[in-house]
Amino acid sequence: MPFVLSAWVMVKEGTMGNVTDKEWEAEIEDFPESVKAVARKYPANICWRSTEDPEFHYCIIDYARAKNKETGEEKITVTLAHSSGTRRAGIATFGQDPTQLIRCGCGKWKAPTQEDKKRQAIKLGEHRRKRQEALKDPLKIGDLVTLKGVDEPEYADMPLPVVRVESQGVHIWVGSEKDPIGPLFRHDLERYSGPV
Repeated sequence: MPFVLSAWVMVKEGTMGNVTDKEWEAEIEDFPESVKAVARKYPANICWRSTEDPEFHYCIIDYARAKNKETGEEKITVTLAHSSGTRRAGIATFGQDPTQLIRCGCGKWKAPTQEDKKRQAIKLGEHRRKRQEALKDPLKIGDLVTLKGVDEPEYADMPLPVVRVESQGVHIWVGSEKDPIGPLFRHDLERYSGPV
């Protein structure tokens, strides 16, 4: 169950709000202790950067508890809203590990613009179309393919085996299991039909 924050915490006139530590404590007062501990360490009243993408600004918009199915251990994750000016502006990413975050606190996080939202809608539509195309002709491990539309000239026209398939057949790895090429999108691969 997500623990959603009040809108005033995140955004004030399109930028990070100036929320004091006292106001932040009041905001998280009713959270369970495990969530509250993470919310104190990773508060949503400042902007963050990610170790995976350190040049961009992110805002935490909620916290969630999840249990590891194998160990039963509870894990607290965050949902990040991407700032205007990022390649994913207008998108929220769920289930993120807060330990990947780097405290920024500069306050330069900006709400996505209408242009950002339109651009993301187009990208998401294209992604859905490509996923549907992939489901029409799914690949499985061991199938031979050639690369198309991928900048890997040393592999042009070379049959490569599929070694890993994820995301309902959309993300594919090819080549060797020790050093696979990927993830590649299904639409970047053609079934190989030549001599083996």
